[in-house]
Amino acid sequence: RFFVLGNGIKCLVAHDPNCLHNGYKAAAALCLNVGKLQEPKNIPGLAHFCEHMLFLGTEKYPEEAEYKEFAKQHGGGTNASTSDMYTCYQFDISADHLEPMLDRFAQFFISPKLTASATEREINAVDSEHQMRITDDFRRQLAILLVEADPNHPYHWGSGNKTSLLDDVEKQGLNIHSELLKFYDQFYSANQMTLC
Repeated sequence: RFFVLGNGIKCLVAHDPNCLHNGYKAAAALCLNVGKLQEPKNIPGLAHFCEHMLFLGTEKYPEEAEYKEFAKQHGGGTNASTSDMYTCYQFDISADHLEPMLDRFAQFFISPKLTASATEREINAVDSEHQMRITDDFRRQLAILLVEADPNHPYHWGSGNKTSLLDDVEKQGLNIHSELLKFYDQFYSANQMTLC
């Protein structure tokens, strides 16, 4: 069933009553119409960094690992990804724990902590991902494409690393945590979301 909530979130819901309490898993995903093409070109990786920061606690569930641990304790897992035009968050969990997991998930988009104290640590996590994938063929192809790309086009390299998210931002006289909060406030709104 497809419907739109009063706040503008588009929803697609499927339900099989035979799955509840029979050891089956339930899952949800929320995709936002925001990705690296919406981030400022002078801060490549900001959208990906924002994705990472949402996993680090909310006002209602302040412990950083609580969301992932709850899923893991109940037979599930969590993940997220940022692309050019979308950022998607997803989880699966045993079906009888769907409701409390959805509450934890919703808090990402209601009241994330986005604490300044976690900023540098999470930039290091983004940098680690970057270093791990730097020799992927897709990344090499992208680098070749970007050499010839129109510099005025919004398309750019954007997974982020320590240089782009910390060093270069400081050289511009900016604060990455302030830029993160501006990005979240500008783009993480219900009318940009689709929940399945």
